[in-house]
Amino acid sequence: MTGNLRNDAGSEDQGWNFSFKKNSPNNAKSQPESELQIDLLGYALGSLDDGDVEKINRLISNRPDLEDELQLLRMSIASIRDLDAELPMPVGVARRTCEYVAGFRSSNEPAFKQPTFSPVPRLEYSSHSISRIDLIALAACIAVMAAVLIPALQANRFYARVITCQNNLREAGMALLKYSDEHGSRFVPIPQSGPLAVAGIYAPQLIERQLVEQDHIFFCAERSTLAAEVRSIPSFQQIEQADEDSLLKLQQLMGGDFGYSLGFFLNGRYTSPRKVGNPNHVVLADAPSFDAPGRASQNHGGYGQNCFFEDGRVSLVRESAISGDAIYENFLGQIAPGTHKFDTVIAPSHTPVFSFANGGFSQDVLMEYAAE
Repeated sequence: MTGNLRNDAGSEDQGWNFSFKKNSPNNAKSQPESELQIDLLGYALGSLDDGDVEKINRLISNRPDLEDELQLLRMSIASIRDLDAELPMPVGVARRTCEYVAGFRSSNEPAFKQPTFSPVPRLEYSSHSISRIDLIALAACIAVMAAVLIPALQANRFYARVITCQNNLREAGMALLKYSDEHGSRFVPIPQSGPLAVAGIYAPQLIERQLVEQDHIFFCAERSTLAAEVRSIPSFQQIEQADEDSLLKLQQLMGGDFGYSLGFFLNGRYTSPRKVGNPNHVVLADAPSFDAPGRASQNHGGYGQNCFFEDGRVSLVRESAISGDAIYENFLGQIAPGTHKFDTVIAPSHTPVFSFANGGFSQDVLMEYAAE
């Protein structure tokens, strides 16, 4: 990572953003969810009157998540409209019609005939009544419906898992904010030595202080569907009493599927994670992957990473850099504390503060650089 990737820390983050804030009197839902879905569909089809359109515009301005749902509806409608192609007129149909009418008028047959009644013939059914063309047409219809519906269903399932992950991340992040309010704007500190000296320390600490009640909060819904075993956050006692063979596995489970800030250097001294007064400062996020470009998280198939910001926002960010700041490595391109307070570094659970793994620098090198 080079210096030209950094911008001013106060600028807004770029990326695909699904933002879900806590409900307040300004953005509370004013109608049942089913009616809202119908109104959104009418809005996407352009079938609402001016008053209803204005009402939906106000709802969208107060609830950014409705904009994403409206976009999904428009994409589905566009896919269906693409199937509505006109068939060409058969060649010679106008001429044959005129000839038929002319021939009928030249005959002496009356315009209306007295109907004659005859016994109703017995209907005989054949096992070959459905032709091959009918079967081909039916198969084509099924294929078209599958091509339209299957991608939409898969997108909805993915979107639902992203939202579930965001809800878990928000609950863990709000617990960290509450912890910081009780500890002078400092988040859970990471010890510099011992079996607990890894980034995942925040999770058992929040559970120990009863700021989080259930372990599943620290696991991503997308990753949980892939895991065969039931995972849980180890306790302080389990980690401290673990032998050398099982310690690393417990440290990897400590923080669940999320990564935690490693803190930063300030005036040549290491500072544990804390509030820095920047709304774009990432405190907690989907854990990075060492094998992906930019160490981007694989919690959602490489599509992006959910991030919890200092101001309480949760967003799905497509890139692993926010406002030019790579959130999974410091300014030197290493998984180590930031070189200044706006240099965010989110590390996986088993990462110590000063690591020589993955090309990490020593404490002396980081302090020397931060002091410059």
